[in-house]
Amino acid sequence: MKISIGLRHGYILFEPGYHVTRPIIVMDDGLYPHTSWFLQSSNPKAMKEYCYEVIDEKFISWKVRETKGEIVNEWANLIYVKRAFGKCLNITEKRSLCYTFKSLVSRNEKGIVAGMYCLMNTNTITLFYTENNVRKQIKMKIDLIESDLTEQNLKKFVKAFGNSKMTLKQLQSILKAFKKILEDKEFMKQMMLLDEWIEEDA
Repeated sequence: MKISIGLRHGYILFEPGYHVTRPIIVMDDGLYPHTSWFLQSSNPKAMKEYCYEVIDEKFISWKVRETKGEIVNEWANLIYVKRAFGKCLNITEKRSLCYTFKSLVSRNEKGIVAGMYCLMNTNTITLFYTENNVRKQIKMKIDLIESDLTEQNLKKFVKAFGNSKMTLKQLQSILKAFKKILEDKEFMKQMMLLDEWIEEDA
């Protein structure tokens, strides 16, 4: 959304990425009430910070700074603002259909509560949640989703997931369906190719 404060111009980005829970104010001159660098996520292994800056009337730069120990990496993404936002399906969901990084995340007003993620060209799902104020991160093989140990971990995960009303049975059903997709070699081959084409055209 475009905004003006006197002769100054800028934008307010609402949900610039579905993982960003706060509105972002981006002023052309970078002055108040411009949102400067802020902490997006932090855990014992990594810290991620974001910053948004106007490039021109078409693009806003979305800068990312990731710190892992003493190693700091920075990169930038582009947000197109020349035209009005279209439908979510046209922009977000179509890309997500072919995106090889899959995640299921619970958030509240303070950020991420719990979640799981998986690269589809691997056989490992990572769960993360907080238990007794301690962050837990558990890796499990998709082939073992019906084991007793996995069920115990999933029970803890569902409890930490919050008010999503998702049951253990529903989560197990999702994971079984996901496992079936990963076992479809022809489908996986086509999806990986589509993902490569989209990345090349971006």
